[in-house]
Amino acid sequence: MEYFLTFPNMYSAFRMIGMNYARTDIDWSYPKHKHTYFEFLYCVEGVIEQTVGGTIYELHSGDAIVMKAGSPHASRTAKPAVYFGFHFDVEMKAAVGILQNAVLPLISSKTKWSKNGSITTAVEQLIHAFRSLQDRPLSDPSETVSSLDRSLAELSIQAQLLEFITDLCRFFFEQSKQTSSGTGTSTQFALAHEAASLLEAAIHEPLKIHELAERLNVNRSYLSECFKKIYGLSLRSYWAQTRTREAKKWLTESELSIEQIADKLQFSSASHFCQHFRQWTGLTPHQFRNQNDEENLPTANYTTTYL
Repeated sequence: MEYFLTFPNMYSAFRMIGMNYARTDIDWSYPKHKHTYFEFLYCVEGVIEQTVGGTIYELHSGDAIVMKAGSPHASRTAKPAVYFGFHFDVEMKAAVGILQNAVLPLISSKTKWSKNGSITTAVEQLIHAFRSLQDRPLSDPSETVSSLDRSLAELSIQAQLLEFITDLCRFFFEQSKQTSSGTGTSTQFALAHEAASLLEAAIHEPLKIHELAERLNVNRSYLSECFKKIYGLSLRSYWAQTRTREAKKWLTESELSIEQIADKLQFSSASHFCQHFRQWTGLTPHQFRNQNDEENLPTANYTTTYL
């Protein structure tokens, strides 16, 4: 048989956890917090003061910023401002590495965005797509045609979001090539990604960094340095995020008790697990499980007027 084109299996998961397009109040603020997701924030109108990891960035109309997973950040506006933002998560390690290793999180309105146009155009297209979906009434599942129509509209938005995240990664990748302190070498990327894969495969085992370094045949300090450089997180923080993600899966897709999940993830006790989970999500496992919709996390806490 003569093959003209072959390609291995392709799988890449992307999740958007809540989207907001809203106007803030006078002297509005949201306290410092962190979570396991990336966060994209775009200033539509006004001025937004965004603190990320101790650095203050001032966003004007047309500016955007990306908060890395696990990075402490806070927001405030002295006067009413309009923003568009969403939290997201990607499983592709190369994309995670690029986003976590971004040198400058700010995307200026004057900066070249992508070959598809400006970031303002891209955001406006997303807002239009979400508004169109919101205008479609939720139909009874028994109404097959209407239900399928909405499902296809949601699929179209997912495609737009995936393209947007791809442009976001390309933007930061190009940025890193122009910055001397940017991404590491291909060898460092490969090492960090292999370490990440091993961490995810050993999610149900205690973390032993020295054993991980021995398995990869590198010095422990060098491994930690490379991983931090590529992912922007320590090995322990990455492992903590991975365990949190796995815990969320069990909390939403299984009937396992809190104690059973804590045991599976090698926590010393259910209490320790609850403390860890709340630190990374802002909710207890019980509160998270009782949520009817993931879109309430964590953007639902913003006290704003929705447009």
